[in-house]
Order: sequence, then structure tokens, then C-alpha cells
Amino acid sequence: MTTCIECHGFSLHADEPWASGGPPFAPDLRLIAAYGPAEFRTLMKTGRALGDRELKMMSGVARGRFSHFSEQELADLYRFLRHQAGAPDPSKPS
Repeated sequence: MTTCIECHGFSLHADEPWASGGPPFAPDLRLIAAYGPAEFRTLMKTGRALGDRELKMMSGVARGRFSHFSEQELADLYRFLRHQAGAPDPSKPS
């Protein structure tokens, strides 16, 4: 939470305190529902988003900070964010 709220807001939904009535500074992290585990790992390690895109801020932050996360930290973060998004955990059988 302390790492993500810096840009994504206290609820991780691109909200206060950074929202200023204009477009969000960073996206709502419920968008993680679009990422599978491998795509999420790629984003966090290399900064490349879905579609092999560079992101204005996240790409540099991922390469500078998140690339140092362990595999377990990334897996835990992925499960947490999917839970926050109301998306099923793809590592658990349906």
C-alpha cells in the first residue's frame, strides 16, 4: 500500500489526495483485472504494459523500484490487487 498509494491514491482507485478535479494522475488499479500473472510480472519487472507499451510514469518507476521485488512479493501484490478489483484469483481453481 505504501508504494502504490504514492501515485494511485489511498483507495488505489486514482482518488485523493492526488485527484484535483482533472484527469487522474495514475489509473485506478482495478485495471489489474486485465492482467494475467505473467503480464503483471512483466509490467512490474520491465515497465512494459499490456500491448508492450511504455507508460509515462509507471515504466520508469517499475524499472527503478519494482524490478527489485522478489517473485513472492510480486505474486502477493498481484493477488492483493486482484482481490481489490473483485477479480478471481487465477492461481486458484474455479
